[in-house]
Amino acid sequence: RGWGEDFWVRIAERSGSCFRGFIDNPLVEARLHGLKQGDEIVFNEDHILAVHDIHRQELVACMDAADLKELAHWLGSLRRPQ
Repeated sequence: RGWGEDFWVRIAERSGSCFRGFIDNPLVEARLHGLKQGDEIVFNEDHILAVHDIHRQELVACMDAADLKELAHWLGSLRRPQ
């Protein structure tokens, strides 16, 4: 039917670029894909579309110097004219 469904996941574990977590909201299209709130899923970081606002500061605080440098470089590239 289309692109699928976006939803929030409460992360329980990370291993490299893979995550394991639990669906954290009711899903509208459950009858089509069979997933429902509370189901456990495993996915790759490439599938992440957004991080909830309350966790952004925590993510930055956990970054090491190399991660912070990469973030600063990416932010700087957003301001440059294309």
